[in-house]
Amino acid sequence: MKRGPKRIPIEKRYFKYVVKTDGCWSWIGNTNGRYGTTRESGAGGTSRYVHRLMWEWVNGEIPEGMLVCHTCDNPVCVNPDHLFLGTDKTNSDDKIRKGRHAYGERNAHTKLTEKQVLLIKDMRGKIRGKELARLFKVRRSCISRIQLGRRWKYLEIIKPTA
Repeated sequence: MKRGPKRIPIEKRYFKYVVKTDGCWSWIGNTNGRYGTTRESGAGGTSRYVHRLMWEWVNGEIPEGMLVCHTCDNPVCVNPDHLFLGTDKTNSDDKIRKGRHAYGERNAHTKLTEKQVLLIKDMRGKIRGKELARLFKVRRSCISRIQLGRRWKYLEIIKPTA
């Protein structure tokens, strides 16, 4: 019986795409635009994130619902010393603590500018929230959260200059 070529284990194939430095080990193979990816077996195999594979090789199975996060904030890093398990909340808290989250005008989904928010804060008690919401084309709850300091917290309450 004739056998096909012997398949190289994924662990060996994997490391030819890793550039090791004193810090991060960078994946230089395929990515999904952000994270390194590889196929587990052949063209029909499942695509996997390489940092998750590294975690599994070093530490074992990833518990359901857990993420493999990066202490270095480098999505293509596969250095096991830079990886840790976390929940969505852990990952989000880490991002906020490190200042990587998009807030204010940096957030692609925002409808207001900082200047508009300062005006909304200044108008508290002068113009009804319902009217401000109509004027700025946002929901009344958005106006309320801004005026109560629950959104756009990083802005100091200062009088905008014209």
